[in-house]
Order: sequence, then structure tokens, then C-alpha cells
Amino acid sequence: MTRSPAEQHWPPAGPDTSAAEEIARLVPAGANVVKAFNTTFSGTLVAGESGSQPLDVFIAGDDAEANAAVSGFVKAAGLRPLVVGPLKRARELEGFHFVLMTLQANPGSPTSTGTPA
Repeated sequence: MTRSPAEQHWPPAGPDTSAAEEIARLVPAGANVVKAFNTTFSGTLVAGESGSQPLDVFIAGDDAEANAAVSGFVKAAGLRPLVVGPLKRARELEGFHFVLMTLQANPGSPTSTGTPA
């Protein structure tokens, strides 16, 4: 079976990379990859706010113009863009969201939206 270039390099190997960085390695030269929205749960994204505050959208990317374009999209949606740095910050964003998903899925967690067992 022949694997696509993406499959040959997936999953990312260890803490020294991220899914976003791996995607950036695979796209054509000159393409910009920006990490955004992965720390936003769908329910709060639809609401656009949490606790009457605009929802924060973390953005990581290596190209200032691409970050600005994503920031503009986020603002137009009524959300608050937060550019956190270069694409390598996607490592932390991806890890952070994994922690959030784990908390949300644990019915015993005070932050859970799941049903207690």
C-alpha cells in the first residue's frame, strides 16, 4: 500500500513538533499555515462568548500578514484574537487543548460538561 506524503510523516514525533508544524512542512513553499480555533469548544464558539465576555481565539503563525488575516476573520466574528507567537507555539496550544478535552470528558471533574457517573 502506498502512503501519501502526509501519512508518511504522521503522527508528529514527540514534543519537538506539532500537527500544525507538520502540515507546514508538507504544503508547497510559500504557503502559510496558521494555527487557530483548536482551543475553542464548539458550544462556546457558536455562542461567541463565555460569561458575557468575547471568546478568545489563540493564533500562532510565522507570517505576520497571515496572522493578521486570521485575526481579522476572528474579529469579524465578534471574537477576540490573541496572536501568541510563531507556529512553534502550536505545540503548547495542541497540548493545552488536550488537557481541556480530558477535563471536559471526565464526569468527576468540576469543569466537566459530561454527565456524572
